[in-house]
Amino acid sequence: MQTPSGPKRSSSAGGSRPGSRTGYEERYGLAAAGAKSPKSEKSSVGFDMLGVKLDRKRAESDLQLLANRIALLKLEEQKALNKVNETKQRADEILA
Repeated sequence: MQTPSGPKRSSSAGGSRPGSRTGYEERYGLAAAGAKSPKSEKSSVGFDMLGVKLDRKRAESDLQLLANRIALLKLEEQKALNKVNETKQRADEILA
């Protein structure tokens, strides 16, 4: 899960009052200066759920990529086996 990093800046219009919220904090439901509110707790659950959802989508994408890779490797293996068999047949014809 990725979370915003770096120093929190106060909004230019509101100044830095204790307990005031910046536009960023309001927009994303983050609590200002450690203040807890039901909205921020609900929002942190939302961030957690978003992280879980993104992780699941990434895992599904990885699964599909691996399935495609396995299918391609099986095709390559089959082609290589066919080529080996053809070479053996030619060798047998030459030796016969």
